[in-house]
Amino acid sequence: MKIRTSAALILLISLPIVAQSGGDTDIALDILINGNSDGIQIRPGEEIRVSFLSVNEGPADVDLLVIGATGLIRNFSFPFDADCPGFVVGQGRGVDPSDYIIVWQISPLLVNQTLDCQFSLRALSVVDASETIEIRYLSSFTDPDPSDDEASFEITFLPALPEALPVPALSLLAQTFLVLGFLILVAVGIPKRYFV
Repeated sequence: MKIRTSAALILLISLPIVAQSGGDTDIALDILINGNSDGIQIRPGEEIRVSFLSVNEGPADVDLLVIGATGLIRNFSFPFDADCPGFVVGQGRGVDPSDYIIVWQISPLLVNQTLDCQFSLRALSVVDASETIEIRYLSSFTDPDPSDDEASFEITFLPALPEALPVPALSLLAQTFLVLGFLILVAVGIPKRYFV
């Protein structure tokens, strides 16, 4: 995984890329976080595991597929590692320079093949109440089923839990006085009502 901040990366994202394939084919995209596709809530310091899924449902192989992802901003710690080839992270230069843009280049993606690109993100202190991660393919070709060409996942950020107040430990002197006090009570006799 590489991290780049360059005009070349922005150009890559802004221009459609031609996918070389044997013909029209159906590419399905999905996002899983911590193994599920529903929205989640996290707090600062917690880590999530993100999976980008790309499935070629046929009928043709794709020699090159480029997928772009946006929505990873401010609330997460960067850089991070991904266990998939062709994965590039670039920092945005637009309205929000803290927005990170991901490009995932797949070559090839065969019919009935599923590729899973996984990486972990750790949440920072809350800046935005929520973020929506979105992915879509940037390659330009005809997909017979465009309904699954994009995917998104909403993350809600909760404030950090208040830190538990430490329980003060008794000093050795205080412990000594407690023991002496108990011994004195035993010596003079503890009223029976305390044992009823």
